[in-house]
Amino acid sequence: MTAKEREADPPMVSPAARVIAGDPEYLRVSQAAEILGVSVNTVRNWSDRGWLASIRWPNGYRRFKAQDVLRLRDRGVPEDSLVFSSSRRDDREDDRA
Repeated sequence: MTAKEREADPPMVSPAARVIAGDPEYLRVSQAAEILGVSVNTVRNWSDRGWLASIRWPNGYRRFKAQDVLRLRDRGVPEDSLVFSSSRRDDREDDRA
């Protein structure tokens, strides 16, 4: 690969690395989820509950301030968000016995 080809195809950089470097100011749901180590649905739930502030773009998509996401990551996951589902087959008692 030539130097010119390397310039045209920059290496992949994770959202966390871009945020730490100061870019971008606003993150998509998927970027916030990757930085926080949770699913996109968890990020949406936290936003709905007010644990992570979001704004809506004119097209209706949520965006999160990078500084808010990093602050939540550093502070830790809200304890109230740790909900365990009892719907998994392994967790239910066998009623057939």
